[in-house]
Amino acid sequence: MQRDIRLVQQILDYLEQLHYPEYGEERSLPEQRFQESMESPSFQYNRSLLAQEGYIEVWKPRTDDEQRLMSPLPINNYRLTWKGHNFLDKLRGNPTYE
Repeated sequence: MQRDIRLVQQILDYLEQLHYPEYGEERSLPEQRFQESMESPSFQYNRSLLAQEGYIEVWKPRTDDEQRLMSPLPINNYRLTWKGHNFLDKLRGNPTYE
């Protein structure tokens, strides 16, 4: 399986647009279309690479019911880390603080 930098940027862009209720925001999901299905092996692989490198992290663990019903953790259960924001800025060509 190969890393797909366009898909990686799409995932990071999507997560940046999410709103998190624990920070006083209403939870909403942005309109986003990925070049791959979220259930595809390519999507799952690239998402796992982002998590492995510390660019994204789980913000909402699964409930017991979700554990039984879904095999991959939904992308909406992740959020960007500081490192992920910096990486996304680099992909966009914006200077950032390290």
